[in-house]
Amino acid sequence: TVEQGRNGSRVRFSLAARQKLMNDRMSVTLRVIDPLNTSRETSTTTDPRFTQVSVRRRAIRALQLNVSWLLGKAPKKDRSPKDLIGPEG
Repeated sequence: TVEQGRNGSRVRFSLAARQKLMNDRMSVTLRVIDPLNTSRETSTTTDPRFTQVSVRRRAIRALQLNVSWLLGKAPKKDRSPKDLIGPEG
């Protein structure tokens, strides 16, 4: 709720997949933003003289490819509960 009305729902769907390579030192991520064209926002503004209802569809569909490389040592895969607690615990 805002001063002169309310902002309604905001809907957007994205999907991503990641593949680790080269002993977990490199990862490739593919992300699809709004593949079903479902992005929308709604709002209602009211005043003593009028009521305005807005539905806005954004053109945000995209395909994103990301490649990451880890510098330094790769994190350990199998950590014992003792590693998670720390030396005090």
